[in-house]
Amino acid sequence: MLKIVIIVAVVLSLATTIWNHRSDFSFFKLVWSNVKFKVILECIAVILLILTAVYFLNQIEFLSHGWIYLIYGKDQNILFAPFSGNNIVYVPFLIILFFLLPFWAHEEEKVFRSKAIRWPKIFLMSLSFGLVHTIMGIPLSVCIALSIAGLYFAYKYRIKYLSSIEQGNTIEQADLDGIFESTSAHTVYNSIIVGIVILFLFL
Repeated sequence: MLKIVIIVAVVLSLATTIWNHRSDFSFFKLVWSNVKFKVILECIAVILLILTAVYFLNQIEFLSHGWIYLIYGKDQNILFAPFSGNNIVYVPFLIILFFLLPFWAHEEEKVFRSKAIRWPKIFLMSLSFGLVHTIMGIPLSVCIALSIAGLYFAYKYRIKYLSSIEQGNTIEQADLDGIFESTSAHTVYNSIIVGIVILFLFL
């Protein structure tokens, strides 16, 4: 019964995002047009750092599992868990997810990066960004390690924000510029993760 509830929740989440942005898919193209090859390399480096951190954090037993382990008997992301083991459904699901990534990334960036310029706030919001992923059912070790990604996105935001201010823009405009920059990086990062998942499906 609980598995059915999870599937319904995931499908509703996807459907809601698609509906809310049904007339705004130009944003997808806009985000990707802002991506530079350097950002792809940076995201790969960030993912490697996160994997290294997860390896060491998993040495602490209580950090090595998430709540979804209690349902499926293995650690998964709640978005992926309902469809795992069924490639006929799983691959189309991941393709749809890929097109929704910029919108989800943008919403997260508005919450966790907006006007976070000073480093104490950056560290706090980056940790919060990582820990909020506990709702996805992934191990606590991964959630803590995701703070590294949060710091990277915050760095991208901060650089663009300060650059925008130097160009004479208002704080509001600089905030929008910074969020768009970090959204692009966040989208690349998430896309690499989805790409890795698809790759492992066929190994």
